[in-house]
Amino acid sequence: MSTYEDIMDWLLTQLPMFQRQGSANYKIDLSKTRALMAYLDHPERAFKSIHVAGSNGKGSTSHIMASILQAEGLKVGLSTSPHMMDFRERIKLNGDMIPKPYVTAFVHDHRAAFESMSLSFFEMATGLAFCYFRDVQVDVAIIEVGMGGRLDSSNVIQPEISVITNISLDHQAYLGNDIGSIAREKAGIIKAGIPVVVGRRQTETTEVFLAKAQACGSDILWAEDLKVQGLSLPDCDLQGHYQRENTLTAVAALTTQKTWPVSDAAMVYGAAHVASSTGLMGRWQILQQQPYVVADTAHNADGLQASMAQWKSVMAGYDTGIMVIGMVDDKDVEHMLSFLPPSANLIFCAPSIPRAMPAKALAEIAARCGRPGTCSGTVAAAYELALQQADAKSCIYVGGSSFVVADCLEHLAKKA
Repeated sequence: MSTYEDIMDWLLTQLPMFQRQGSANYKIDLSKTRALMAYLDHPERAFKSIHVAGSNGKGSTSHIMASILQAEGLKVGLSTSPHMMDFRERIKLNGDMIPKPYVTAFVHDHRAAFESMSLSFFEMATGLAFCYFRDVQVDVAIIEVGMGGRLDSSNVIQPEISVITNISLDHQAYLGNDIGSIAREKAGIIKAGIPVVVGRRQTETTEVFLAKAQACGSDILWAEDLKVQGLSLPDCDLQGHYQRENTLTAVAALTTQKTWPVSDAAMVYGAAHVASSTGLMGRWQILQQQPYVVADTAHNADGLQASMAQWKSVMAGYDTGIMVIGMVDDKDVEHMLSFLPPSANLIFCAPSIPRAMPAKALAEIAARCGRPGTCSGTVAAAYELALQQADAKSCIYVGGSSFVVADCLEHLAKKA
């Protein structure tokens, strides 16, 4: 196993991975991660960090903070998930993906230990990211939680500040069946004496976060309170209307922390160049203009509701709306479908991961909900069908899952 391709095959197909297989990879504690950190000589202690959790917006918020800190001239590590087209998108240094030779050497050198420890995909990816950030000596690493927070493999760091974006019903099979229970899992990233910024004040979560912060002796701030105090919010180049909230959260977090001074100029430039500085993809990403095609990674009811609010405003300038929709099998499908506009022509598909909901099953549920559509199998086939149905006055939306967007971007890359 000497090539990068061999390494990727082993990582992505031989190890269990929550993003692909579901509950088979969900861990009930951090014992294996802690053992891994000890084996790797504790890379998590070698750099300063910012820890980011939440149901929606944590990836965008992480990228916005990274762009701003890069504009300040810092060496910024960024660890996020899932990736769109290349595993190395998960681990970046100042917007550049981790080099293939580093990934190859890391897995080659430690494979026997990883197998003996029965590590999950995410545990190994976390170890890889932390070792890379230690070796390149980052000034700051922004670490996005994979899922939840309390039991997430990333939750072995001692950050300078913790950030929690909005909370919604998602991954209920693993995190709890109500907003309060999910918030308690997210609150698990709050550490003793470490300040925390919360992106949105929500009735079901406020007391949860207050109680955890008080128990930890941590200062807590809601981002919207800074806005009330007159915080100047820079314009963000990311096209989604929902990015306004994420930008506010990012700016509030960087304003609150005192480890890295951040100038107004860096705030303005960094927020205005997120996509080009960090390589962020899939967030209201415009794929072409005629017909207008947009892809968005909204993957739960709260995210899809926000995305559809923007779709409604965009559709004011078009005659026909066509939606390429796929989902994974742990979502509240009926609830998500309720946010899709009744006038849209729906084309159902399945992303290329084992836990994808089959396109036929999704179409059947939609039909029962009074939302009939066309069943088209793969994302690529559904996308091409949408283009065939469209004209210059059509608008196409691709989404329902991050993995649908990933498959679409990969299909377009192959066509280019």
